[in-house]
Amino acid sequence: MSSTVRSFDKKKQRRFENGCGEGPKAKTRPVYLSRALEYVSSVPDIRRDKVTALRRRMASGSWNPRSTRVAEKILYEHLFDPAPS
Repeated sequence: MSSTVRSFDKKKQRRFENGCGEGPKAKTRPVYLSRALEYVSSVPDIRRDKVTALRRRMASGSWNPRSTRVAEKILYEHLFDPAPS
């Protein structure tokens, strides 16, 4: 192993041990995470415009979901997104 590779590995190890992870970029991660959390918190859980449009289509009889898509969603939710117990 060359001395350049060894010195790079040692620097990387020191940063990891000091809690810096990826160096200067690691210090900005909490800022990005807090901004992302702030944005996600501001988005409503229910998109009322979509729900209203879907209710209208259901009431008029113009909504015809494909059975295969419904089955896929049911299986996906059951297998990969189980309800918390």
